[in-house]
Formats: sequence, structure tokens, C-alpha cells
Amino acid sequence: MSINQQKNTIEKILSIDIGGSSIKACMLNIDGQVLSEYTKLPTPEDSTPEAVLEVIKMLAATMGTFDAISVGFPGYVRFGVVETAPNLAKKSWKHIPFAQSISDTFMKPVRLVNDSDQQGLGVVDGEG
Repeated sequence: MSINQQKNTIEKILSIDIGGSSIKACMLNIDGQVLSEYTKLPTPEDSTPEAVLEVIKMLAATMGTFDAISVGFPGYVRFGVVETAPNLAKKSWKHIPFAQSISDTFMKPVRLVNDSDQQGLGVVDGEG
């Protein structure tokens, strides 16, 4: 399926922001407009990939249906693979295919990028 075909089938995006102190979620439309209130839960003290995924599952359960997931992550991410996570359980986050783990859990397409990169993508308008 091409990117344009995927965009045509995506109406609601579950947006997740993983932070050192909390994990936040809201629903967006394909144009990036916020469709729901932000919900947040504390980041687990032992913030392993499994523990963070459990919090994402709890947040997603409060959001209703969605077609795709966008995740901002506080560490070095390359092609959906977390290479480092200095604000989380550091030793647990080396070469973790976290985008695939989330996708496998929800059976939805996932885009996982560094949280600062995600913020930058949110302000890009048009081409560039």
C-alpha cells in the first residue's frame, strides 16, 4: 500500500508522548488537529520497554478507536528502533524494535521518532 493510500484510510491517530516523568496520549486527525483531551499516566519507575508498553496500552484503552499510532520517544531512535534512552531504564533500551512491538500489540501502523524530531515535524507545513 502506498503512503497516499495509507493516508486515505487513516482518520484518527493515537499520539503518544513518552517522557521521563509521564506518558501522555491524545487523539489527532490526519491533519494534526487535536480531537481529544490529553490523558497522562506516570512513567513507570522501572521504565523497561515492557512496562512502558503496558502504560501505552492503558492510555489507548481510554481513547476509543484509532487507525495509526504516532510516538515521540526521549532517546535516540533510528527507523523505529530505540538505540538509547537516557531518561528511562537505560540498560533496557539498547537496540529495541519498539515501533514493531507497539504495532504488534495494536495491529496498527506505528511511527516512532525522537520526541524533539516529532515536535519539529508537527510545525512543518508544506514542503521542506
